[in-house]
Amino acid sequence: MTEPPRPPEPPPADKPAEGLFQEPLPQPPPLPGEGENLPLPLSASGRGPGGGVLERGPEPAPVVDAENLFRGQREVLIEHDGVRYRLRITRRNKLILQK
Repeated sequence: MTEPPRPPEPPPADKPAEGLFQEPLPQPPPLPGEGENLPLPLSASGRGPGGGVLERGPEPAPVVDAENLFRGQREVLIEHDGVRYRLRITRRNKLILQK
């Protein structure tokens, strides 16, 4: 009985396979809003290239870990502007906010 043919061995890790992505792929353009919170270049006078005063965008929103928020419970009550809202975790592990 003859042995089945063996597949070719892969190239060494430090050498890419021939014909596959020899040149780096072009980077896609930035998404809208991406990089808005980066420091803006200012002149010595504190003004931007067009002479106007440059302002920074809003600070990124804080991130609250759900485990810290729920503390082992399936729902929490959130009070906002005098109204209580119920935030709960469903059986399918989704979040539902109800008034």
